[in-house]
Amino acid sequence: MEKKITGYTTVDISQWHRKEHFEAFQSVAQCTYNQTVQLDITAFLKTVKKNKHKFYPAFIHILARLMNAHPEFRMAMKDGELVIWDSVHPC
Repeated sequence: MEKKITGYTTVDISQWHRKEHFEAFQSVAQCTYNQTVQLDITAFLKTVKKNKHKFYPAFIHILARLMNAHPEFRMAMKDGELVIWDSVHPC
């Protein structure tokens, strides 16, 4: 990673350990990341109900926290450069 700019860090692809993978996917197809998994949210749901929170906002909050905990989920292309956002927000 290289220059730090408010909001994100630019990745120096020439020095990045995943350079070959990145270039292969950039040349073959534009990729997005999707994942489908089964989650057991029994304990989460119990806590949400106990604290009288609404399910949807609580679930989105937890997902956003998880996404922000991993730099790989905060990566994106910006103006032709690969960047890692400081944080991402649901929209």
